[in-house]
Order: sequence, then structure tokens, then C-alpha cells
Amino acid sequence: MVSPWSSKVANYLTGASAVNKYSDGIAALKSGKAVRFNGAGGATHFNQYNNSQGGYIVAKYDTTGNEVVAGQLSQDQIDQIIKLAGA
Repeated sequence: MVSPWSSKVANYLTGASAVNKYSDGIAALKSGKAVRFNGAGGATHFNQYNNSQGGYIVAKYDTTGNEVVAGQLSQDQIDQIIKLAGA
């Protein structure tokens, strides 16, 4: 089960401070600010069912171990697919 706080710190709230690290989030909360957490994969958005379908990246690795992006779907594209599916 997703915590009720997940959408409060993941979905955009007007005036919220964007944070990328746990420690920055704690500091912002202690100073009375609302936070918008961006995780390792970027921003996460939870819908009314507490599902989080974000953008996707298809990656492969070259012979030296470097990540090479082969393709991607943006958050807008994922939202359109979800809308078309009636979810």
C-alpha cells in the first residue's frame, strides 16, 4: 500500500521546494516548507489509484559499460496511453 504522504511529496504542489536527496527533504520540512521529491529516475506522479506510471527509458550498454539510450517515452506519452486505455 502506498502511503498517503507519497502523493503529497511526489505530485507537484504549488509552492513546494524541489528536492533530490532525502536529507534536503528533511531540512526543507523542518523549515516548514512543502517538498516535491524528485527521485533517481526523476519526478514521480501518483494518480487517483496511487499508481505511478512515469516516463520510460530503454537503455543498453556499450562494450565499455556505458549506458546508451535506445529510446524513450515521455510522461506526456504515457499519460496519453493511459487515457486511451480508459484508466
